[in-house]
Amino acid sequence: MIPESIINVAKNIVKRNKLTKKFALKLYNKYTERNAKKEFYSRIRNIDTDKYVDTSNKPDVNVIILMVDCLRYSNLSFTRYHRETTPFLDSLKVKFRAVSAAPWTYPSVASILTGFYPHNHNAYIHNKIKNFDTLKGFKPIRKSVLTLSEILFALGYDIYFGTAIDVASYPLKGRVIPKRYPGNAPAEDLLNDLKKWMSKRKKPFFAYLHIGDVHEPLAPPEKFRNYFGEVKDIPNIERWDFRRPEEQKGESLKNIE
Repeated sequence: MIPESIINVAKNIVKRNKLTKKFALKLYNKYTERNAKKEFYSRIRNIDTDKYVDTSNKPDVNVIILMVDCLRYSNLSFTRYHRETTPFLDSLKVKFRAVSAAPWTYPSVASILTGFYPHNHNAYIHNKIKNFDTLKGFKPIRKSVLTLSEILFALGYDIYFGTAIDVASYPLKGRVIPKRYPGNAPAEDLLNDLKKWMSKRKKPFFAYLHIGDVHEPLAPPEKFRNYFGEVKDIPNIERWDFRRPEEQKGESLKNIE
């Protein structure tokens, strides 16, 4: 049996490392936010927005886009999924189905905020293979294409962009001042930060919030982990394993099609 003193020492080391990581991330985010601010204002100053937008007609309605990354449409209860998975969404009166312009985050976010397909706005990986090891293949949105955030900024809006998925902010380089959160940051933290920001606004605002709770690594709150029945702690359950379908089946499922 391991002595309690050793267990406590181990816990303290883990705690210190977590605090160090959290502090380092905070400093890094402040550094990148400062650079993003310079890039954003440098670009926006050199754009003749009147060429693209009628700035004389200024709307006064607030705009919020709330994106839940990896939330599968067919698993929502209001789409007749057999479990009650989304009681809040079910309560909303307005429901519609949107189709993504791409199967992954980087080009999809660019499409949402430009209204163009990836081959029009240009923000996708320009390689034959989707390689995340280098950012060289990641191409930005075309300079001539304005994003919704830039258009609304030109109309006098305050702009907010928050994300728990880093890659969601990549295509918006120089187009927004992003607030990035660690991958495991719960939606509650992001929503609370947005709520604080909204409470300080004195003019119309545009907010884009990209939540990553159902994106990997999967770390549901303890009260939800076994919400629909016990979930066993099996290898790699918190990660996506990109393997052949037949390799993903356990022994008891190999003969089931």
